[in-house]
Amino acid sequence: MEEEYLVSEGFHIPKNKGQVYGRFLNKLYQKSRRELTPERLVEIARDENCPLHDYFIWDNREAAYQYRLWQARYLLCAIKIDSQPPVRMLLPVKIKTNGNERQVFKHIKDINNDPELRRQIIQHALSEVIGWKERYKTYQELNAIFGAIEETQKTLFEPKAIKEKAKQRKPAPKIFQKRIRPAVQLSA
Repeated sequence: MEEEYLVSEGFHIPKNKGQVYGRFLNKLYQKSRRELTPERLVEIARDENCPLHDYFIWDNREAAYQYRLWQARYLLCAIKIDSQPPVRMLLPVKIKTNGNERQVFKHIKDINNDPELRRQIIQHALSEVIGWKERYKTYQELNAIFGAIEETQKTLFEPKAIKEKAKQRKPAPKIFQKRIRPAVQLSA
C-alpha cells in the first residue's frame, strides 16, 4: 500500500500538492541512495515535465527579487538588543488598514505596549512550538516537553485563565516600556 502525503501546517504550499510532491520526493529519495540535497532537487525540477517544476520560480529576475526580500526579512530578524537576556529588536506582526492585512516589523517596545500586538506574538510563538511538537511527536523521549506545551496552551487560551493571567501579568522590563516625555510648558 502506497503512503499518503500531506503538506505540513504553516508551509505556503497548496494542500492539494502534498500527495504529488510527497510521492515524487519519496521516489527520488529511494533512487538517490537515500539522501537528497537542495541542489539536486533544483537540478531535477528544472525539467518542465517534473512534478516539482511549478513549485519553483524560474524567472531569474523574480527569483532574485524574492531572494532579496528573504534577505531583508532575515536581516530584520537578526538584530538583538543587548539586554539581559538579549532580545530581538524587531518582530513581524500583522497590521490591518482599510480592511487589508499586511505584515510589518515592529520594535519590541511597541509590541509590549500594545495588547493586540503582544497577543499576536504570543500566539505566533505558541503556533511555532506546536509545529515543533508535530515534527517530533514520534520521539517519546520528548513527552515531558509536549506536556508542558499542552499545559501552556490550556493556560493561555482558556477564557478564565486569560483573565487571571491579565491580572497577574508583571509589567514589561523598563527597557521595553514606552517612555512618555512630560509635556513641555511654555511660559507666556
